Amino acid sequence: WYLASFAPKNLTEVESRPSLFREIQVRYGDREDVRRNLLSNWLSGGWIGPESTHDEGQKRRLIQILDKESEPRVRAWLNECIQTLERRANRARVEEERRDF
Repeated sequence: WYLASFAPKNLTEVESRPSLFREIQVRYGDREDVRRNLLSNWLSGGWIGPESTHDEGQKRRLIQILDKESEPRVRAWLNECIQTLERRANRARVEEERRDF
C-alpha cells in the first residue's frame, strides 16, 4: 500500500521497462488499501483549464488502456478509476455551469 502512494503514474512499458504502477496492481490489486492508494496517486496532480475537461481526458486515456489490458486486477482497477473520473467530471460540470451564471 505504501509503494502504491508514490509509484510513477504510467500504466504501460517505457523503453522496455515494465510499469511499476501496473506491477503493483497485478501483484497486490486484490487489496482494497492498495487499490485506494493507487487511485489517490493517479488522481493527484494539477492541470490548467476546466476540471471536467481534464477528468474526461483522463477517462478517455484509461479506456484506451483498458481495451488492450488482459490482467483481471488491472482491468478491475481501471474500471474503478474510470467510474471515479466519470463521477468527478459530472460533478465538475455542474460546478462549472453554476459559476458561468
